[in-house]
Amino acid sequence: MHWRRVGDGAPPAAAAAVLDEAERARAGALATPALRDRFVAAHAFLRGVLGRALGVTPAEVALGARPCTVCGEPHGKPVLAGPGSGLAFNLAHAGDLVLVALALDGEVGVDVEEPAAAEGLETIAGDYLTAGERAAIATLAAADRAPARIAHWTRKEAWLKARGDGLNRSPATVELPIGVIDDGRERTVADGDRRWSVIDLVAPGAIGAVAAWPRPTVVRIVAAGPGDRSGDRTVKMQPWTSN
Repeated sequence: MHWRRVGDGAPPAAAAAVLDEAERARAGALATPALRDRFVAAHAFLRGVLGRALGVTPAEVALGARPCTVCGEPHGKPVLAGPGSGLAFNLAHAGDLVLVALALDGEVGVDVEEPAAAEGLETIAGDYLTAGERAAIATLAAADRAPARIAHWTRKEAWLKARGDGLNRSPATVELPIGVIDDGRERTVADGDRRWSVIDLVAPGAIGAVAAWPRPTVVRIVAAGPGDRSGDRTVKMQPWTSN
């Protein structure tokens, strides 16, 4: 896992220079300069992380996409194009925080949200929580319910992204274990013959989750470049227990 604050990266013009035409077109379609700059910074950071892993420059990283799980068109989960390296990746950003997750010979998804986003989730709980999940959250202490909702949102989105569904599949159609946010806590999700790990992440000003298959032995979270390193740490996975 690699993370960066948007302000720690290259200026927008320099960052945009490493993007491909499709990325620049997506950035240009965004509504405001702030959104465009965040998109550019996030995708330039992704290319930097992938370039270091592959031994190429950021601009040389060739990106593609799997077929969409709904329509079959080639705009599904982002992947490396060209000869297979066995490297999977996923990108998430919220506010000025960007996260990139890497996994070798497996699948990975990541999501991150700002805690303030919890304020609006109660009114749309039916859109992303099952009836059982809503009932489980209702049993928590009142102060724990809003953090539990946003933590659960990040778990679901990370898992759906890891599977390749993203939000093409309604989060309300899948049920994951409920619980309060707990940095480094692993929950397991059975999905056919796969058993996924979904791990809570807490960084200064952010709540997130990473989903991976097969199960990682260690999750390393490191900042890229200078600046705030308060989120750096290593999570060593414990033996599986039922949950």
